[in-house]
Formats: sequence, structure tokens, C-alpha cells
Amino acid sequence: MSGPRQDLLHLSPEALAQAANLGLVKRAQRELEGGKGPALELDAADTLSALFADGTRVRWAAGQGIQEAACSCGAAGACRHRIMAALAYRSQAEAAPPPLVSPAAVSDAELAQLLPPRLLALAHSLQERGLSVELRDTAAGEPCPTARLPTATVRFWAGARIEAARCDCVAGGACEHLALAVWAFRAAGEGAAPLCQVQLGAPQAAAHLERQPYLALAGSLLRHGVQQGAALHAQAFTGALEAARSEGAVWLQLLLAELESWSQAYAARSARFRLQDGVRLLAELALRLGAGTRPGRAREALGLGEVEESELDRLRLITLGCRVDQEGEDCHARLVLADMDTASRFVLHHRWQEPGGGPPDLGRQRLAPGVRLLQLASGQLLATQARRRADGTLLLARARSSQNSLLPQDGDWRSLGPPLAFASVAGLRAEKLAHPLPMAEARHAAGRYLLFQAGPPEQLFYDPQQQTLVALLRDEAGEALLLQYRHRGRQRHGLDALAGALSGALGPLRQVAGVLTWQGGTPCLEPWALACDRLVLPDLEAPGSCSGALARLPLGELQAPAPEGPVGAVQRLLELLAELPHQGFVRLSRHWRDSAAALATRLQALSLSALARGLAALLEELARAQASPADHQLPEAYLQLAVLALLHEEAGALVGEA
Repeated sequence: MSGPRQDLLHLSPEALAQAANLGLVKRAQRELEGGKGPALELDAADTLSALFADGTRVRWAAGQGIQEAACSCGAAGACRHRIMAALAYRSQAEAAPPPLVSPAAVSDAELAQLLPPRLLALAHSLQERGLSVELRDTAAGEPCPTARLPTATVRFWAGARIEAARCDCVAGGACEHLALAVWAFRAAGEGAAPLCQVQLGAPQAAAHLERQPYLALAGSLLRHGVQQGAALHAQAFTGALEAARSEGAVWLQLLLAELESWSQAYAARSARFRLQDGVRLLAELALRLGAGTRPGRAREALGLGEVEESELDRLRLITLGCRVDQEGEDCHARLVLADMDTASRFVLHHRWQEPGGGPPDLGRQRLAPGVRLLQLASGQLLATQARRRADGTLLLARARSSQNSLLPQDGDWRSLGPPLAFASVAGLRAEKLAHPLPMAEARHAAGRYLLFQAGPPEQLFYDPQQQTLVALLRDEAGEALLLQYRHRGRQRHGLDALAGALSGALGPLRQVAGVLTWQGGTPCLEPWALACDRLVLPDLEAPGSCSGALARLPLGELQAPAPEGPVGAVQRLLELLAELPHQGFVRLSRHWRDSAAALATRLQALSLSALARGLAALLEELARAQASPADHQLPEAYLQLAVLALLHEEAGALVGEA
């Protein structure tokens, strides 16, 4: 051998699994261990030749990716011979992979050698339009330098050796996203933080939105409230949705659809209706409208220019949890899946009707040809020709069963890292601080879903009054994470299974997956799945699973003292604000006004002056609206105060004070 090929030395089994799939890599490793490796030769041009005993030959020129290497077996793409050649060379070179050179070192000339002019032109066009790219390196928990673009994730397994880079788009690697990722690392420069956000291209000009349709919707909800029926607001919802569609504001469209569902849920007397969702959604609307009109924020806050659907490359997805909801005959299953190669999250929805409103028959539910709900919920999926919506919703190909293949999983998610999996509360806090305003960022169907590495719970009990199982977990630094699972109607076996898993009856607890919230500085996780010796899915557990485990737990009381001081005042303010879109100001009681006036005085005494002034302004506009319905600024005053209150709550939940 004339010298080590640095690009091949970086092709670890993990990198090769992303280029092909884990099954092929494991097969290649077994064959190498069994003595079936090829004879290797590296010529003066650094072209690797690998000759196998059956006569199959791989020729791998310097600067080529695995997809471009030639193999006489005739297989398109990454076959096992190419994988064995890379692994064998890496082993026989007897040289440790050198430190990764940052993708920032890649020149435009090197990009032009790999990418055709058409793709480079497309990348330049996307750059000129402006986009935000999140960069992470190994110090931020990634296995290699990684760029997360709005519609794709690029991993640089060999650093500046871009022929080994992989993208999760349908092209797989040599694509416009690769160029954008390189430019993003270049823009970040030396000394960039392990986790940073980079703006590519000139910042987008401030969006010029017509606010009136959205203010009209807020005004309709504040005047009549959802108590008077969804029909009163239908025209306002239609006008706002049409405005969002005409602007191409994808995040606004998703937000308005959720707000309309909230309104309809009350009219249908649905158990999904929660009073405070209304004020939170209206606050998010105001925050996005305000942030989106600032230079460089239109795409991130409003979703302008977002591709509504994009085709994906071959995916290796592992299920991380499932939630099943039922209301009457309507059933809805949500599965959270992760691409094991890029740690990207997806959500797969399945809806069906259960005649007579009986218990959901999960065993009969088919999500796509050859893909059944129960098997996928506890397994992994090899999918081709799948599509991803802008918010991470996954659409499986449904033409034939060969497009989707199911495999079992062992519930070992330890290879996953941030921004999906965490081993410490400090890591959770750092991730939260890196994204302080999620209501003004890209919307994701599983935005608060994550994994946490866990050990045996320090405390474990059942609160019969709240019908909630509670566990206190601690990380290696001793910081606490609270686990709470409330009894869920039809899923009556979930509590037993969860109690058994947390008690150690199903083996040591490795990781827990669920939806994260913060309460007074403490992270709280609602578990959808636990990884022990087997995968535990509380919503899907069958009768007899850890039967009686819940009854053996000690009883306790979930301590939730009423917050005092600034935190309590902010919470009370949100409760008052939630009443307006619920009742409507035309039917608002005198007691509400008296309570609001008293709260304004209390906010001022607590030095929350901005909130006090905002509440006083809201009361003035409310009086003006009742006296003269055509001459008031009530929607603007309400939205401004709602945003401010939510920001205070967000800060208070994380650090324990408003």
C-alpha cells in the first residue's frame, strides 16, 4: 500500500450504516470475522482494488463516495462488497483515523468536483433566499460534524472528506444540502460553539403581512368565545387561513388549524379541550406575527418558503413510543420514530373508527402494506419512497409491501444523542437555553419528545387521588427528573406495566422516552415508552403484563403546592386571560374585572411592571369595546399581554422564578 487513504479510514461501521443499512454492515462484519475478506491493493493513483474469492472486484477511486465506487457484483449503491472493502482497508491500514478536519475547510473547487453544476446552482439559489442552519459537533453530542437544515440533515462522517458525507434527502449525499452545510460551517468559522445557529445568505427582508385577518380572528374569539359555538368564528378562521396560504406561511397554517380544532373541541364537548390551550395558541400567533416581520426571521417564524412535503432517502426508523387516544368511535395513534442515522424525529399518524366505541382493536390496524401498528410500535422500519411534511409528519409509501420492511428492536437507543437523547439534566437545560423561544421557531409534531438515560428511580409511588404514577429519577450529577404517568381510560394495563418496569421486574431501566415539560426548574417527562430488557409501551400493553405491580407500590401524594410570588401571579394572569376566548367579553362577569384589577395591583407590587401595565391596558380596551364595539384595540392589547405572560411563564418554568 502506498499510503493510507484518509477518506476510507473515517468510514466507521456507523458511517457505513448510514450509507447502506445496519443489516448489510453487520453481515459484512460477520463475513470478515469468518475469514472471507478481500485481497486489497492500493495503486499509485490511490485507487483501492478489493478482490474477493468468488471473483467479485471492487474498484474505489480516491475522492469517490461509496455509492460511486465500482463493484462487479452489479448491485446499485452500497453493496456488501463495498462495505467489506472499506472495513477491511480500515483494519489492515493499521492507522488510527486522523482528527477530523472541519467541513469549513472544503473549497468551492472541491464541491464542484463532487456536485454537478445544476445542484450547485440550486444551492446558490437557496442560499440567496436565505436560511438558518443549526450546526453541532461531537462536543454537542453528535457522532461527527452535523448540519441540520430546515428540510434535511447532513452528517460529515469524514469531516472535510465530503465524499463520505451523508444526507437524509432522497439523493443521499451528493446534493444541494451538502453544499449548504459546507457553507454554513464555513460561515461559523473557527472557534464556533459546539451548538450554534448560522444564517446563510442575506437575511430575508421583513415580511409584510396583512395582520387584519388574524386580528379579526382574535377579535371574534375574544368577543363571542368558544362557548357560543364554532359557527360564529367560521368566517374569521376561513379568512385567516386563506391569508396564511396566500403568503405561503406554513407554520401559521398549522397553528391556525390547531386553534380551529381547539374551538371545535369545545363545541363537540371533547375531552381533548383544555381551557388554557386557547391563550397559548393565540400568544403563539402573536409571537410569530411579530417575529416574522423582522429581517431574517420570516422563514423560521412563519414558515415562508418551507417545502410542504419532501421525498426521503432510504430510512432506517426505530420506534421510540406510541400514544393512543380514543373518543367515542374515533381512535388516533401517534408513533414517534427516529432515523437512527441522523437522530431526526418523525411522527406517524393513524386514525380509525371503532364501531360502537369499544376498546381499540390494535391488532387489526394496518398503517401501510405489510406494516401493522403493534409490530411497528415495538420494532423498526426500513422504508423507501417515504415523504416528510414540513412539521416532521411521516407519510409512508403505500403502493406495495416491498417499500416498507419491519424488523424487531431490542429497545437499545444508546447510540442516539442530542438533540434527541440526553444523559443529564444539564444537557436538557442547555438544549432548552439554545432554543429559548420554541413558539417562534419551526413547528414540529414531536418538538418536545426526547429520550433520557435513566437508572433506578429514587422514589416511586402511586397517587390514587390524581390517578398518577410518579417516579423521581436522578442523573449522575444528582439532578432530578420527574416522571409522571396519569391513568388513561382504555389503557388500564399501562399503569401496571409502567410500575413493573420502574420496579425492576422487567430488568434494569436504561432509557425513558416521552414529552418534556419544565416545572419550577425541574424537567418533567410524560413517558410513552421505557427501554428495559424489553420495550414497554404503556398505552399498548396487553392484559397480564406485570399484573398487580401497581398494587404493590406505596401510595403517596404528588406534592404540587400552589405557586407563590411572581410565578403564582403569572399563572393567575394566564388563567384570567384564558377566560376571554372561552366566555367572550360580551358575557364576562363583573367578578372577572374585579379579579383582573386586583391582579394588576399585585403584579405592580411584585415588580412585574410590564405585566401590570399590559393588564391595565387590556382592562381599558375591554371597557372601550363594551361601550363602542367599532372603536377599540382589544385584540392587540390581549395578544401583546398574552405573549408577555407566556414569556414570563417560560422563564419561570426553567429557572423557578418568573
